[in-house]
Amino acid sequence: MSNAWKNIKPDDYDAHMSHPNVAQIQMLSRIIKEQFELIPLERRSFSCAAILGITNGNGLEHVNPCGIGKVIGIDINSEFLNESRVRYPDVESKLELFQLDLMNDIFKTAEILSQCDLIIANLLIKHIHLNNFIKIISALPKHRQTVSCVIQVNPDGIAVSHSGFEHVFDEIAKLREEESEDLITQSMNENGFILTNRLLYDLPNGKLFIRLDYSAE
Repeated sequence: MSNAWKNIKPDDYDAHMSHPNVAQIQMLSRIIKEQFELIPLERRSFSCAAILGITNGNGLEHVNPCGIGKVIGIDINSEFLNESRVRYPDVESKLELFQLDLMNDIFKTAEILSQCDLIIANLLIKHIHLNNFIKIISALPKHRQTVSCVIQVNPDGIAVSHSGFEHVFDEIAKLREEESEDLITQSMNENGFILTNRLLYDLPNGKLFIRLDYSAE
């Protein structure tokens, strides 16, 4: 079965995620900047950060201002990867992009991430499922690596806000897994990563982002 994320068009993704009722592109950009800043300033120029599920490259505008040495972007959708290249030519020399299926290309992904100091997984776990995410994490070398995740909480009980474009996510929604913050942290602990920071971000419609930062013990 083909992964439904392959069928999402970059413009449709942007139209939904940036809509005032959603406002997640704007918030994720802010969060990615904060995540880049988790790398100590003195190490950033020779650091490597990875963004899993990079989509259109949102957040790459912070690579140069933050002084990040190298960024790896992974996504299953080739159109997203192309958009990342086109939209952020100023980071081309620092950017390596890979088209991988994070639910199946576990060991290839872990091999690529082994060089990274920071691994960003925002709004990802619910789509690739926790068991696959943990398979990737368990294969990492854990040399002072930081893993930073963002999950979404929907107190209104509605997973996808109205934007006029939410229908493009219908097939994706069928396979989405409900996220459990406690289970994520327990699974990370079992694989040698401890929770070092937890932050909340308010979104429209009463929704929340929770950012969870983990460091290798």
